[in-house]
Amino acid sequence: EAQVSSDAAAVSMATLLVSSLTEEQAMQEAPPALVVRVENIYETCQAILDAGHTVHRPPRDGHMAFVKTPDGISVELLQDGYLDPQEPWASMENTGSW
Repeated sequence: EAQVSSDAAAVSMATLLVSSLTEEQAMQEAPPALVVRVENIYETCQAILDAGHTVHRPPRDGHMAFVKTPDGISVELLQDGYLDPQEPWASMENTGSW
């Protein structure tokens, strides 16, 4: 039986929430934002990059990062607990907007 990490479950939950938005909600001038708390923000962001997606605001501080869904909805990732800043994340630049 496969175990699903809480980070994977959080990303799946965010995907489900995003897919349940109506087209009208997604097209609003200020689209809704989602916030997902993760156990290890560095591992979560690496998994997002490995899947071919962009981390628009890397977790330079070890606490917060931003990604976007394919339809432009911003997802804020928050570290549950404290992690020290780590490279390469601490020196990564932002990509686009979030």
